[in-house]
Amino acid sequence: MDINKLREDIALQFMDEDQAGVKIENDFRSLETYDSLTGMAILTIIQDEYGVEIPVDEYRKLSSVRALFDYIQSKKNE
Repeated sequence: MDINKLREDIALQFMDEDQAGVKIENDFRSLETYDSLTGMAILTIIQDEYGVEIPVDEYRKLSSVRALFDYIQSKKNE
């Protein structure tokens, strides 16, 4: 799994003006166009593309691409 691919997948869930603001280490929830639909789209992408289902309560604790990447990696290694 490639963290840059994950960043791109997540960035595509945002409106054009915020896509460049999705960085590996920053809080993507702080971007202006982040909302609950964006969050659901990110969860769906992670489940469909990476085969990992993240419970909503766990997802709420993960606010950067790095945190999501680390979570996905930990579940893949179980």
